[in-house]
Amino acid sequence: MNVFVIGNGESRKGVDLNSLNGRTYGCNALYRDFAPDYLLAIDTNMVIEIFESGYCKEHQCYFSDWDTFPVEMYSNFQQGIGPVIHVGEEGKGKEISIFGEGSGGFDITYIIWINDEKIIPFSNEYFLDTGTNAIKLASEHLPEGGVIYMLGFDMKAGKEGKNNNIYKDTKCYSSSDSEMRNTDKWINEIRTVMKIHPFISYCRVDNTKNLPEEWNDLHNVECISYEEFESNCVV
Repeated sequence: MNVFVIGNGESRKGVDLNSLNGRTYGCNALYRDFAPDYLLAIDTNMVIEIFESGYCKEHQCYFSDWDTFPVEMYSNFQQGIGPVIHVGEEGKGKEISIFGEGSGGFDITYIIWINDEKIIPFSNEYFLDTGTNAIKLASEHLPEGGVIYMLGFDMKAGKEGKNNNIYKDTKCYSSSDSEMRNTDKWINEIRTVMKIHPFISYCRVDNTKNLPEEWNDLHNVECISYEEFESNCVV
């Protein structure tokens, strides 16, 4: 089985994601344009956007640290907290989930009313990036000997070091003028995941055909161009 993990770097702009023949994993705002088999999100505002869109009713989502509680506990969560914003129709849910923002996590409290949405929680105890978590989840799902193609994992800034995320200048994302950060963190996080799974082959798709030098000692990763990706009949 082909497995595709879809990052949101600009390098994947020309790929028809609907033509991917295999299991797909994606991150954050990808759902606006494409429904992967598994969508992951960590950021509170992104989780709320996805939930409010209704996407979770039909598609499998993985949300970081998503805890659910009986609706009978609703009154308990109203005590001693800041302003409350309800997500979903207040009072109409089978369960609730709580997210906080601000100093100590509760300057603003979001109470999410849940009704059979397809949400699986995952622990982000190592504070990994969403894309890294998607690669990690795909690796855990895939038997040894499989191949994971990584699209849109650009690992570099755009022009003049600026943000090169496909969704820049949109809700929940930084502007196109902001500097791209955390590239070293992403590189090292993904390296750790690939090292833990030596019997899975990882194929980064990027027209530079270069790997980060931190990955050079790994024997289970390569880089191919998007032209090679398409000619290899994986789309």
